[in-house]
Amino acid sequence: MDNYGGFLLLIDEMQRAKAISDDIERYGTFTDTMSAPDWKISQVDISLVSLGEESIHFAALVHRGRNVATRKFQIRFSNIIHFEPSVPLSEIEKKFRPQIKTHFIRSSSGIGGNVPPATWDDLIQIIKQLRPRNTQDLDRLENLRRFKPEDFAEPGFEIIAHERDAINIALRISGFNHIAITEWLPTEGYIAPFLTGLRSAKLIEDQMINHDAQVFGNWKKIMEFQVGANVFINGTERLTILNVNRHPIEHTLGVDLLYYFHKHKSYVMVQYKRMIKEGKENEYGYRPIGKSYQDELCKMLSFAEILDNTQHQISPSEYRFHSGMFYFKLCPADIFEPTSTEMIRGMYLPLDYWAILVDSPSILGSKGGKRITFNNVERYFNNTIFIELVESGWIGSQITDNGFITEVIQAALENKRSVILASLQSN
Repeated sequence: MDNYGGFLLLIDEMQRAKAISDDIERYGTFTDTMSAPDWKISQVDISLVSLGEESIHFAALVHRGRNVATRKFQIRFSNIIHFEPSVPLSEIEKKFRPQIKTHFIRSSSGIGGNVPPATWDDLIQIIKQLRPRNTQDLDRLENLRRFKPEDFAEPGFEIIAHERDAINIALRISGFNHIAITEWLPTEGYIAPFLTGLRSAKLIEDQMINHDAQVFGNWKKIMEFQVGANVFINGTERLTILNVNRHPIEHTLGVDLLYYFHKHKSYVMVQYKRMIKEGKENEYGYRPIGKSYQDELCKMLSFAEILDNTQHQISPSEYRFHSGMFYFKLCPADIFEPTSTEMIRGMYLPLDYWAILVDSPSILGSKGGKRITFNNVERYFNNTIFIELVESGWIGSQITDNGFITEVIQAALENKRSVILASLQSN
């Protein structure tokens, strides 16, 4: 390890400890407010946390946030590793020369600093000896702690950020715990698709992949481009997520999410577009121009026309407020944050609304150029609204021929896009 010491935090208020336990169980993360003028915390650090004086209950990454009051700031805890059973301090102190309790920062006072590097290294090694099953998890926290924002500024990481967001959407639509996306570690030596770095997902066998992938059409025509396959289990429901891509991630031009909801027999496809800051206002915007964009738009409009001309008798579960399949998600060009649980802020715009929008004078700049911003789009779906509408089956396609989906996927691959395929079904 480098010259680094982590933190020891004691939650010394019983009610607060209970609330934190509930938040972790429900959300997989929590925040706290600290009063610690001498606690010099970097952008991301590691903390061991005790919910009572006699044991250490878990380890987590800690992020110092904004000031919330005089000499108080918010701290977010993520990537939580539970020690089961918790590690009694008495066991640690049998192997440990310093008195560990002297290094605790009490949450009620917040006074204290980080554990000295040599002491911290010894402490982590002892915990690994006492709880060997957590060794890999602790190493993963240490690896994530070492990464800095500039490490993720290479071109390929923007695509990985969009892949991560697409998987986040799929998990949330399915009602699964999206905390799973924090259990990610970059593949050493090269930039790899986000799905390949997830540890929490259960790898699935080829036979199961072939079965689950049938909803995406002729899988044999697509599977040669598969770069990742994972399944998440939640009771009787199974969410299968596949990633297909014809090109190395650093040469990929964009990301699409294609989601199939068995319950509603519905497909939704989200195409990500990058908003960048421009002009005197330094405002995020997207310019709907360029050959690649025009090719993508023409293919989407052609597919949408086929859908409009396909009619069949629908059941109540197939009724939609909006039966379009294609959506754009416009996202600010932010740096990839692997430890965050948040989705990328953005605008979801249905394809038919998009067609009206790009022909509207409202998106014209002072020199007549087209540029879509948060300020000149009057209405759009945010993350919350979009997820709720898909989850409840109010939006999405009514497709009976899944061979059509094969063509949609192949068209995306031809345009150098990474396609995240997600299918939710009951076991």
